[in-house]
Amino acid sequence: MKKSSRQQAGAVLLLMLILLILGASALALSAFNANDNRLRRLALTTQSLAQAKEALISYAVTYGDIHAGDVPGFLPCPDLNGDNGEGSSPINCGLKNVSAIGHFPWKTLKLPTLRDGDNQCLWYAVSGTYKNNPQTDLMNWDTNGQFQAFAADGVRRLDGDNNQVVAIIFAPGVAQAGQTLRGSDSNRCGTSYAANAFLDQDLLHGINNSDVSSGKFIQSNSAGLVNDQLLVITRLDIWKAIQRRQDFAPTLQHLSQVMANCLADYGNNNALVGGAKNFSLPWAADLLPIAPDFGNNAKYRNIKFLAMGRVPYDVAVSSKATGNLKITSSGNLMSNNGLQCPYYKATPSNELERLYPWWTNWKDHFFVAIAKAYQPSALATAIGGDNLQINQNNNFAAVVMFAGKSLEGIARASATTSNPERGNPAFYLEGRNASNLSNGNLDFQNEAASATFNDILFCLSDNHTRLSAAPCP
Repeated sequence: MKKSSRQQAGAVLLLMLILLILGASALALSAFNANDNRLRRLALTTQSLAQAKEALISYAVTYGDIHAGDVPGFLPCPDLNGDNGEGSSPINCGLKNVSAIGHFPWKTLKLPTLRDGDNQCLWYAVSGTYKNNPQTDLMNWDTNGQFQAFAADGVRRLDGDNNQVVAIIFAPGVAQAGQTLRGSDSNRCGTSYAANAFLDQDLLHGINNSDVSSGKFIQSNSAGLVNDQLLVITRLDIWKAIQRRQDFAPTLQHLSQVMANCLADYGNNNALVGGAKNFSLPWAADLLPIAPDFGNNAKYRNIKFLAMGRVPYDVAVSSKATGNLKITSSGNLMSNNGLQCPYYKATPSNELERLYPWWTNWKDHFFVAIAKAYQPSALATAIGGDNLQINQNNNFAAVVMFAGKSLEGIARASATTSNPERGNPAFYLEGRNASNLSNGNLDFQNEAASATFNDILFCLSDNHTRLSAAPCP
């Protein structure tokens, strides 16, 4: 039987509807697959970045264990040109305190080649204050990074002013317009080390991810100007991990004890005067020396008649007044002089040699106050204490103070070793310990560690035959 025109039209409409549904399904499936691929690429990128960050933090935390004569905190140089083997850090990467950028050093970190979801090898930038060679002069929890990282809008910072970024790991993504230099050969990541061939420039916000000298970097954005995915490592990332080490706090406590012993031994080794013992201690170093550089040992020079300040390195002026029998012609307290002070050795083999890198990186944290009767003199020092007290009790010859980490609201971290804030004891010590170094009051403060107090105090006293150091009461 012949179909009616109405039936034929209905069949055509049904066929069109089926085709429409099939087309929509295909489009939906295509979109789903594309989105699924995008999510897979993003997951791979996220995984690689996280693995890289974990390895870098672990490297910093254990740096002193692996490198004799060093402290924790340092990060590896990036692979700048492959000359040391692809994925390996070079012996050094530029000038001291100058940042560097290059391929991620996967081989140095004992990792496989890490790639993002677009099969691009990771890149890496390290702040000059955290790279391992050449090293900065003060590597401690106040050492800040030199980088700022911005969200995609170019306004929001991904870090705070007192917690700047010390390193950045980049997932470059697919090549952008003009990035034609990437290339590839038998090397796992290719031979191109031109950062601008991989990392993008955001003209809208004036940030170029390939320009490490600017210190500014930006996260990828939907406008397509930048497709670099960034993962940052901040100062706190590094130091929170280091402080979790069981030996970290005891090492600083022990270093404080050794520094107090060092000064006590100085007093015990002065020349006799008329057969009597001279327990004089060295004068202090200035809190804020002229042309300050708190990373420079030579700036910690004792100042005549200065009874309160930082623990000195150069005690030549004092040793002339006291006729100290152990201080060498260099006048340095830390010179293997037999005074139980930390001293330098390229390959440390004893306790004092191992403590030297800790002292030289934390020296800005040590302060001293000396009672009047124990200040340098060619005369025999009066025995039995003076008026230096702790919480208005007892009499001591001197007090050595180590400043704990900065308390809430104290922004003393810096990417330089010459900022004048380091000369203000209020940025380091708490309560009377800070104010007394300026006003000359001799009653210092000690209490249990808390959210408002974390100074470590050691007191020097004598038993009529020698000076000794012990935790302050």
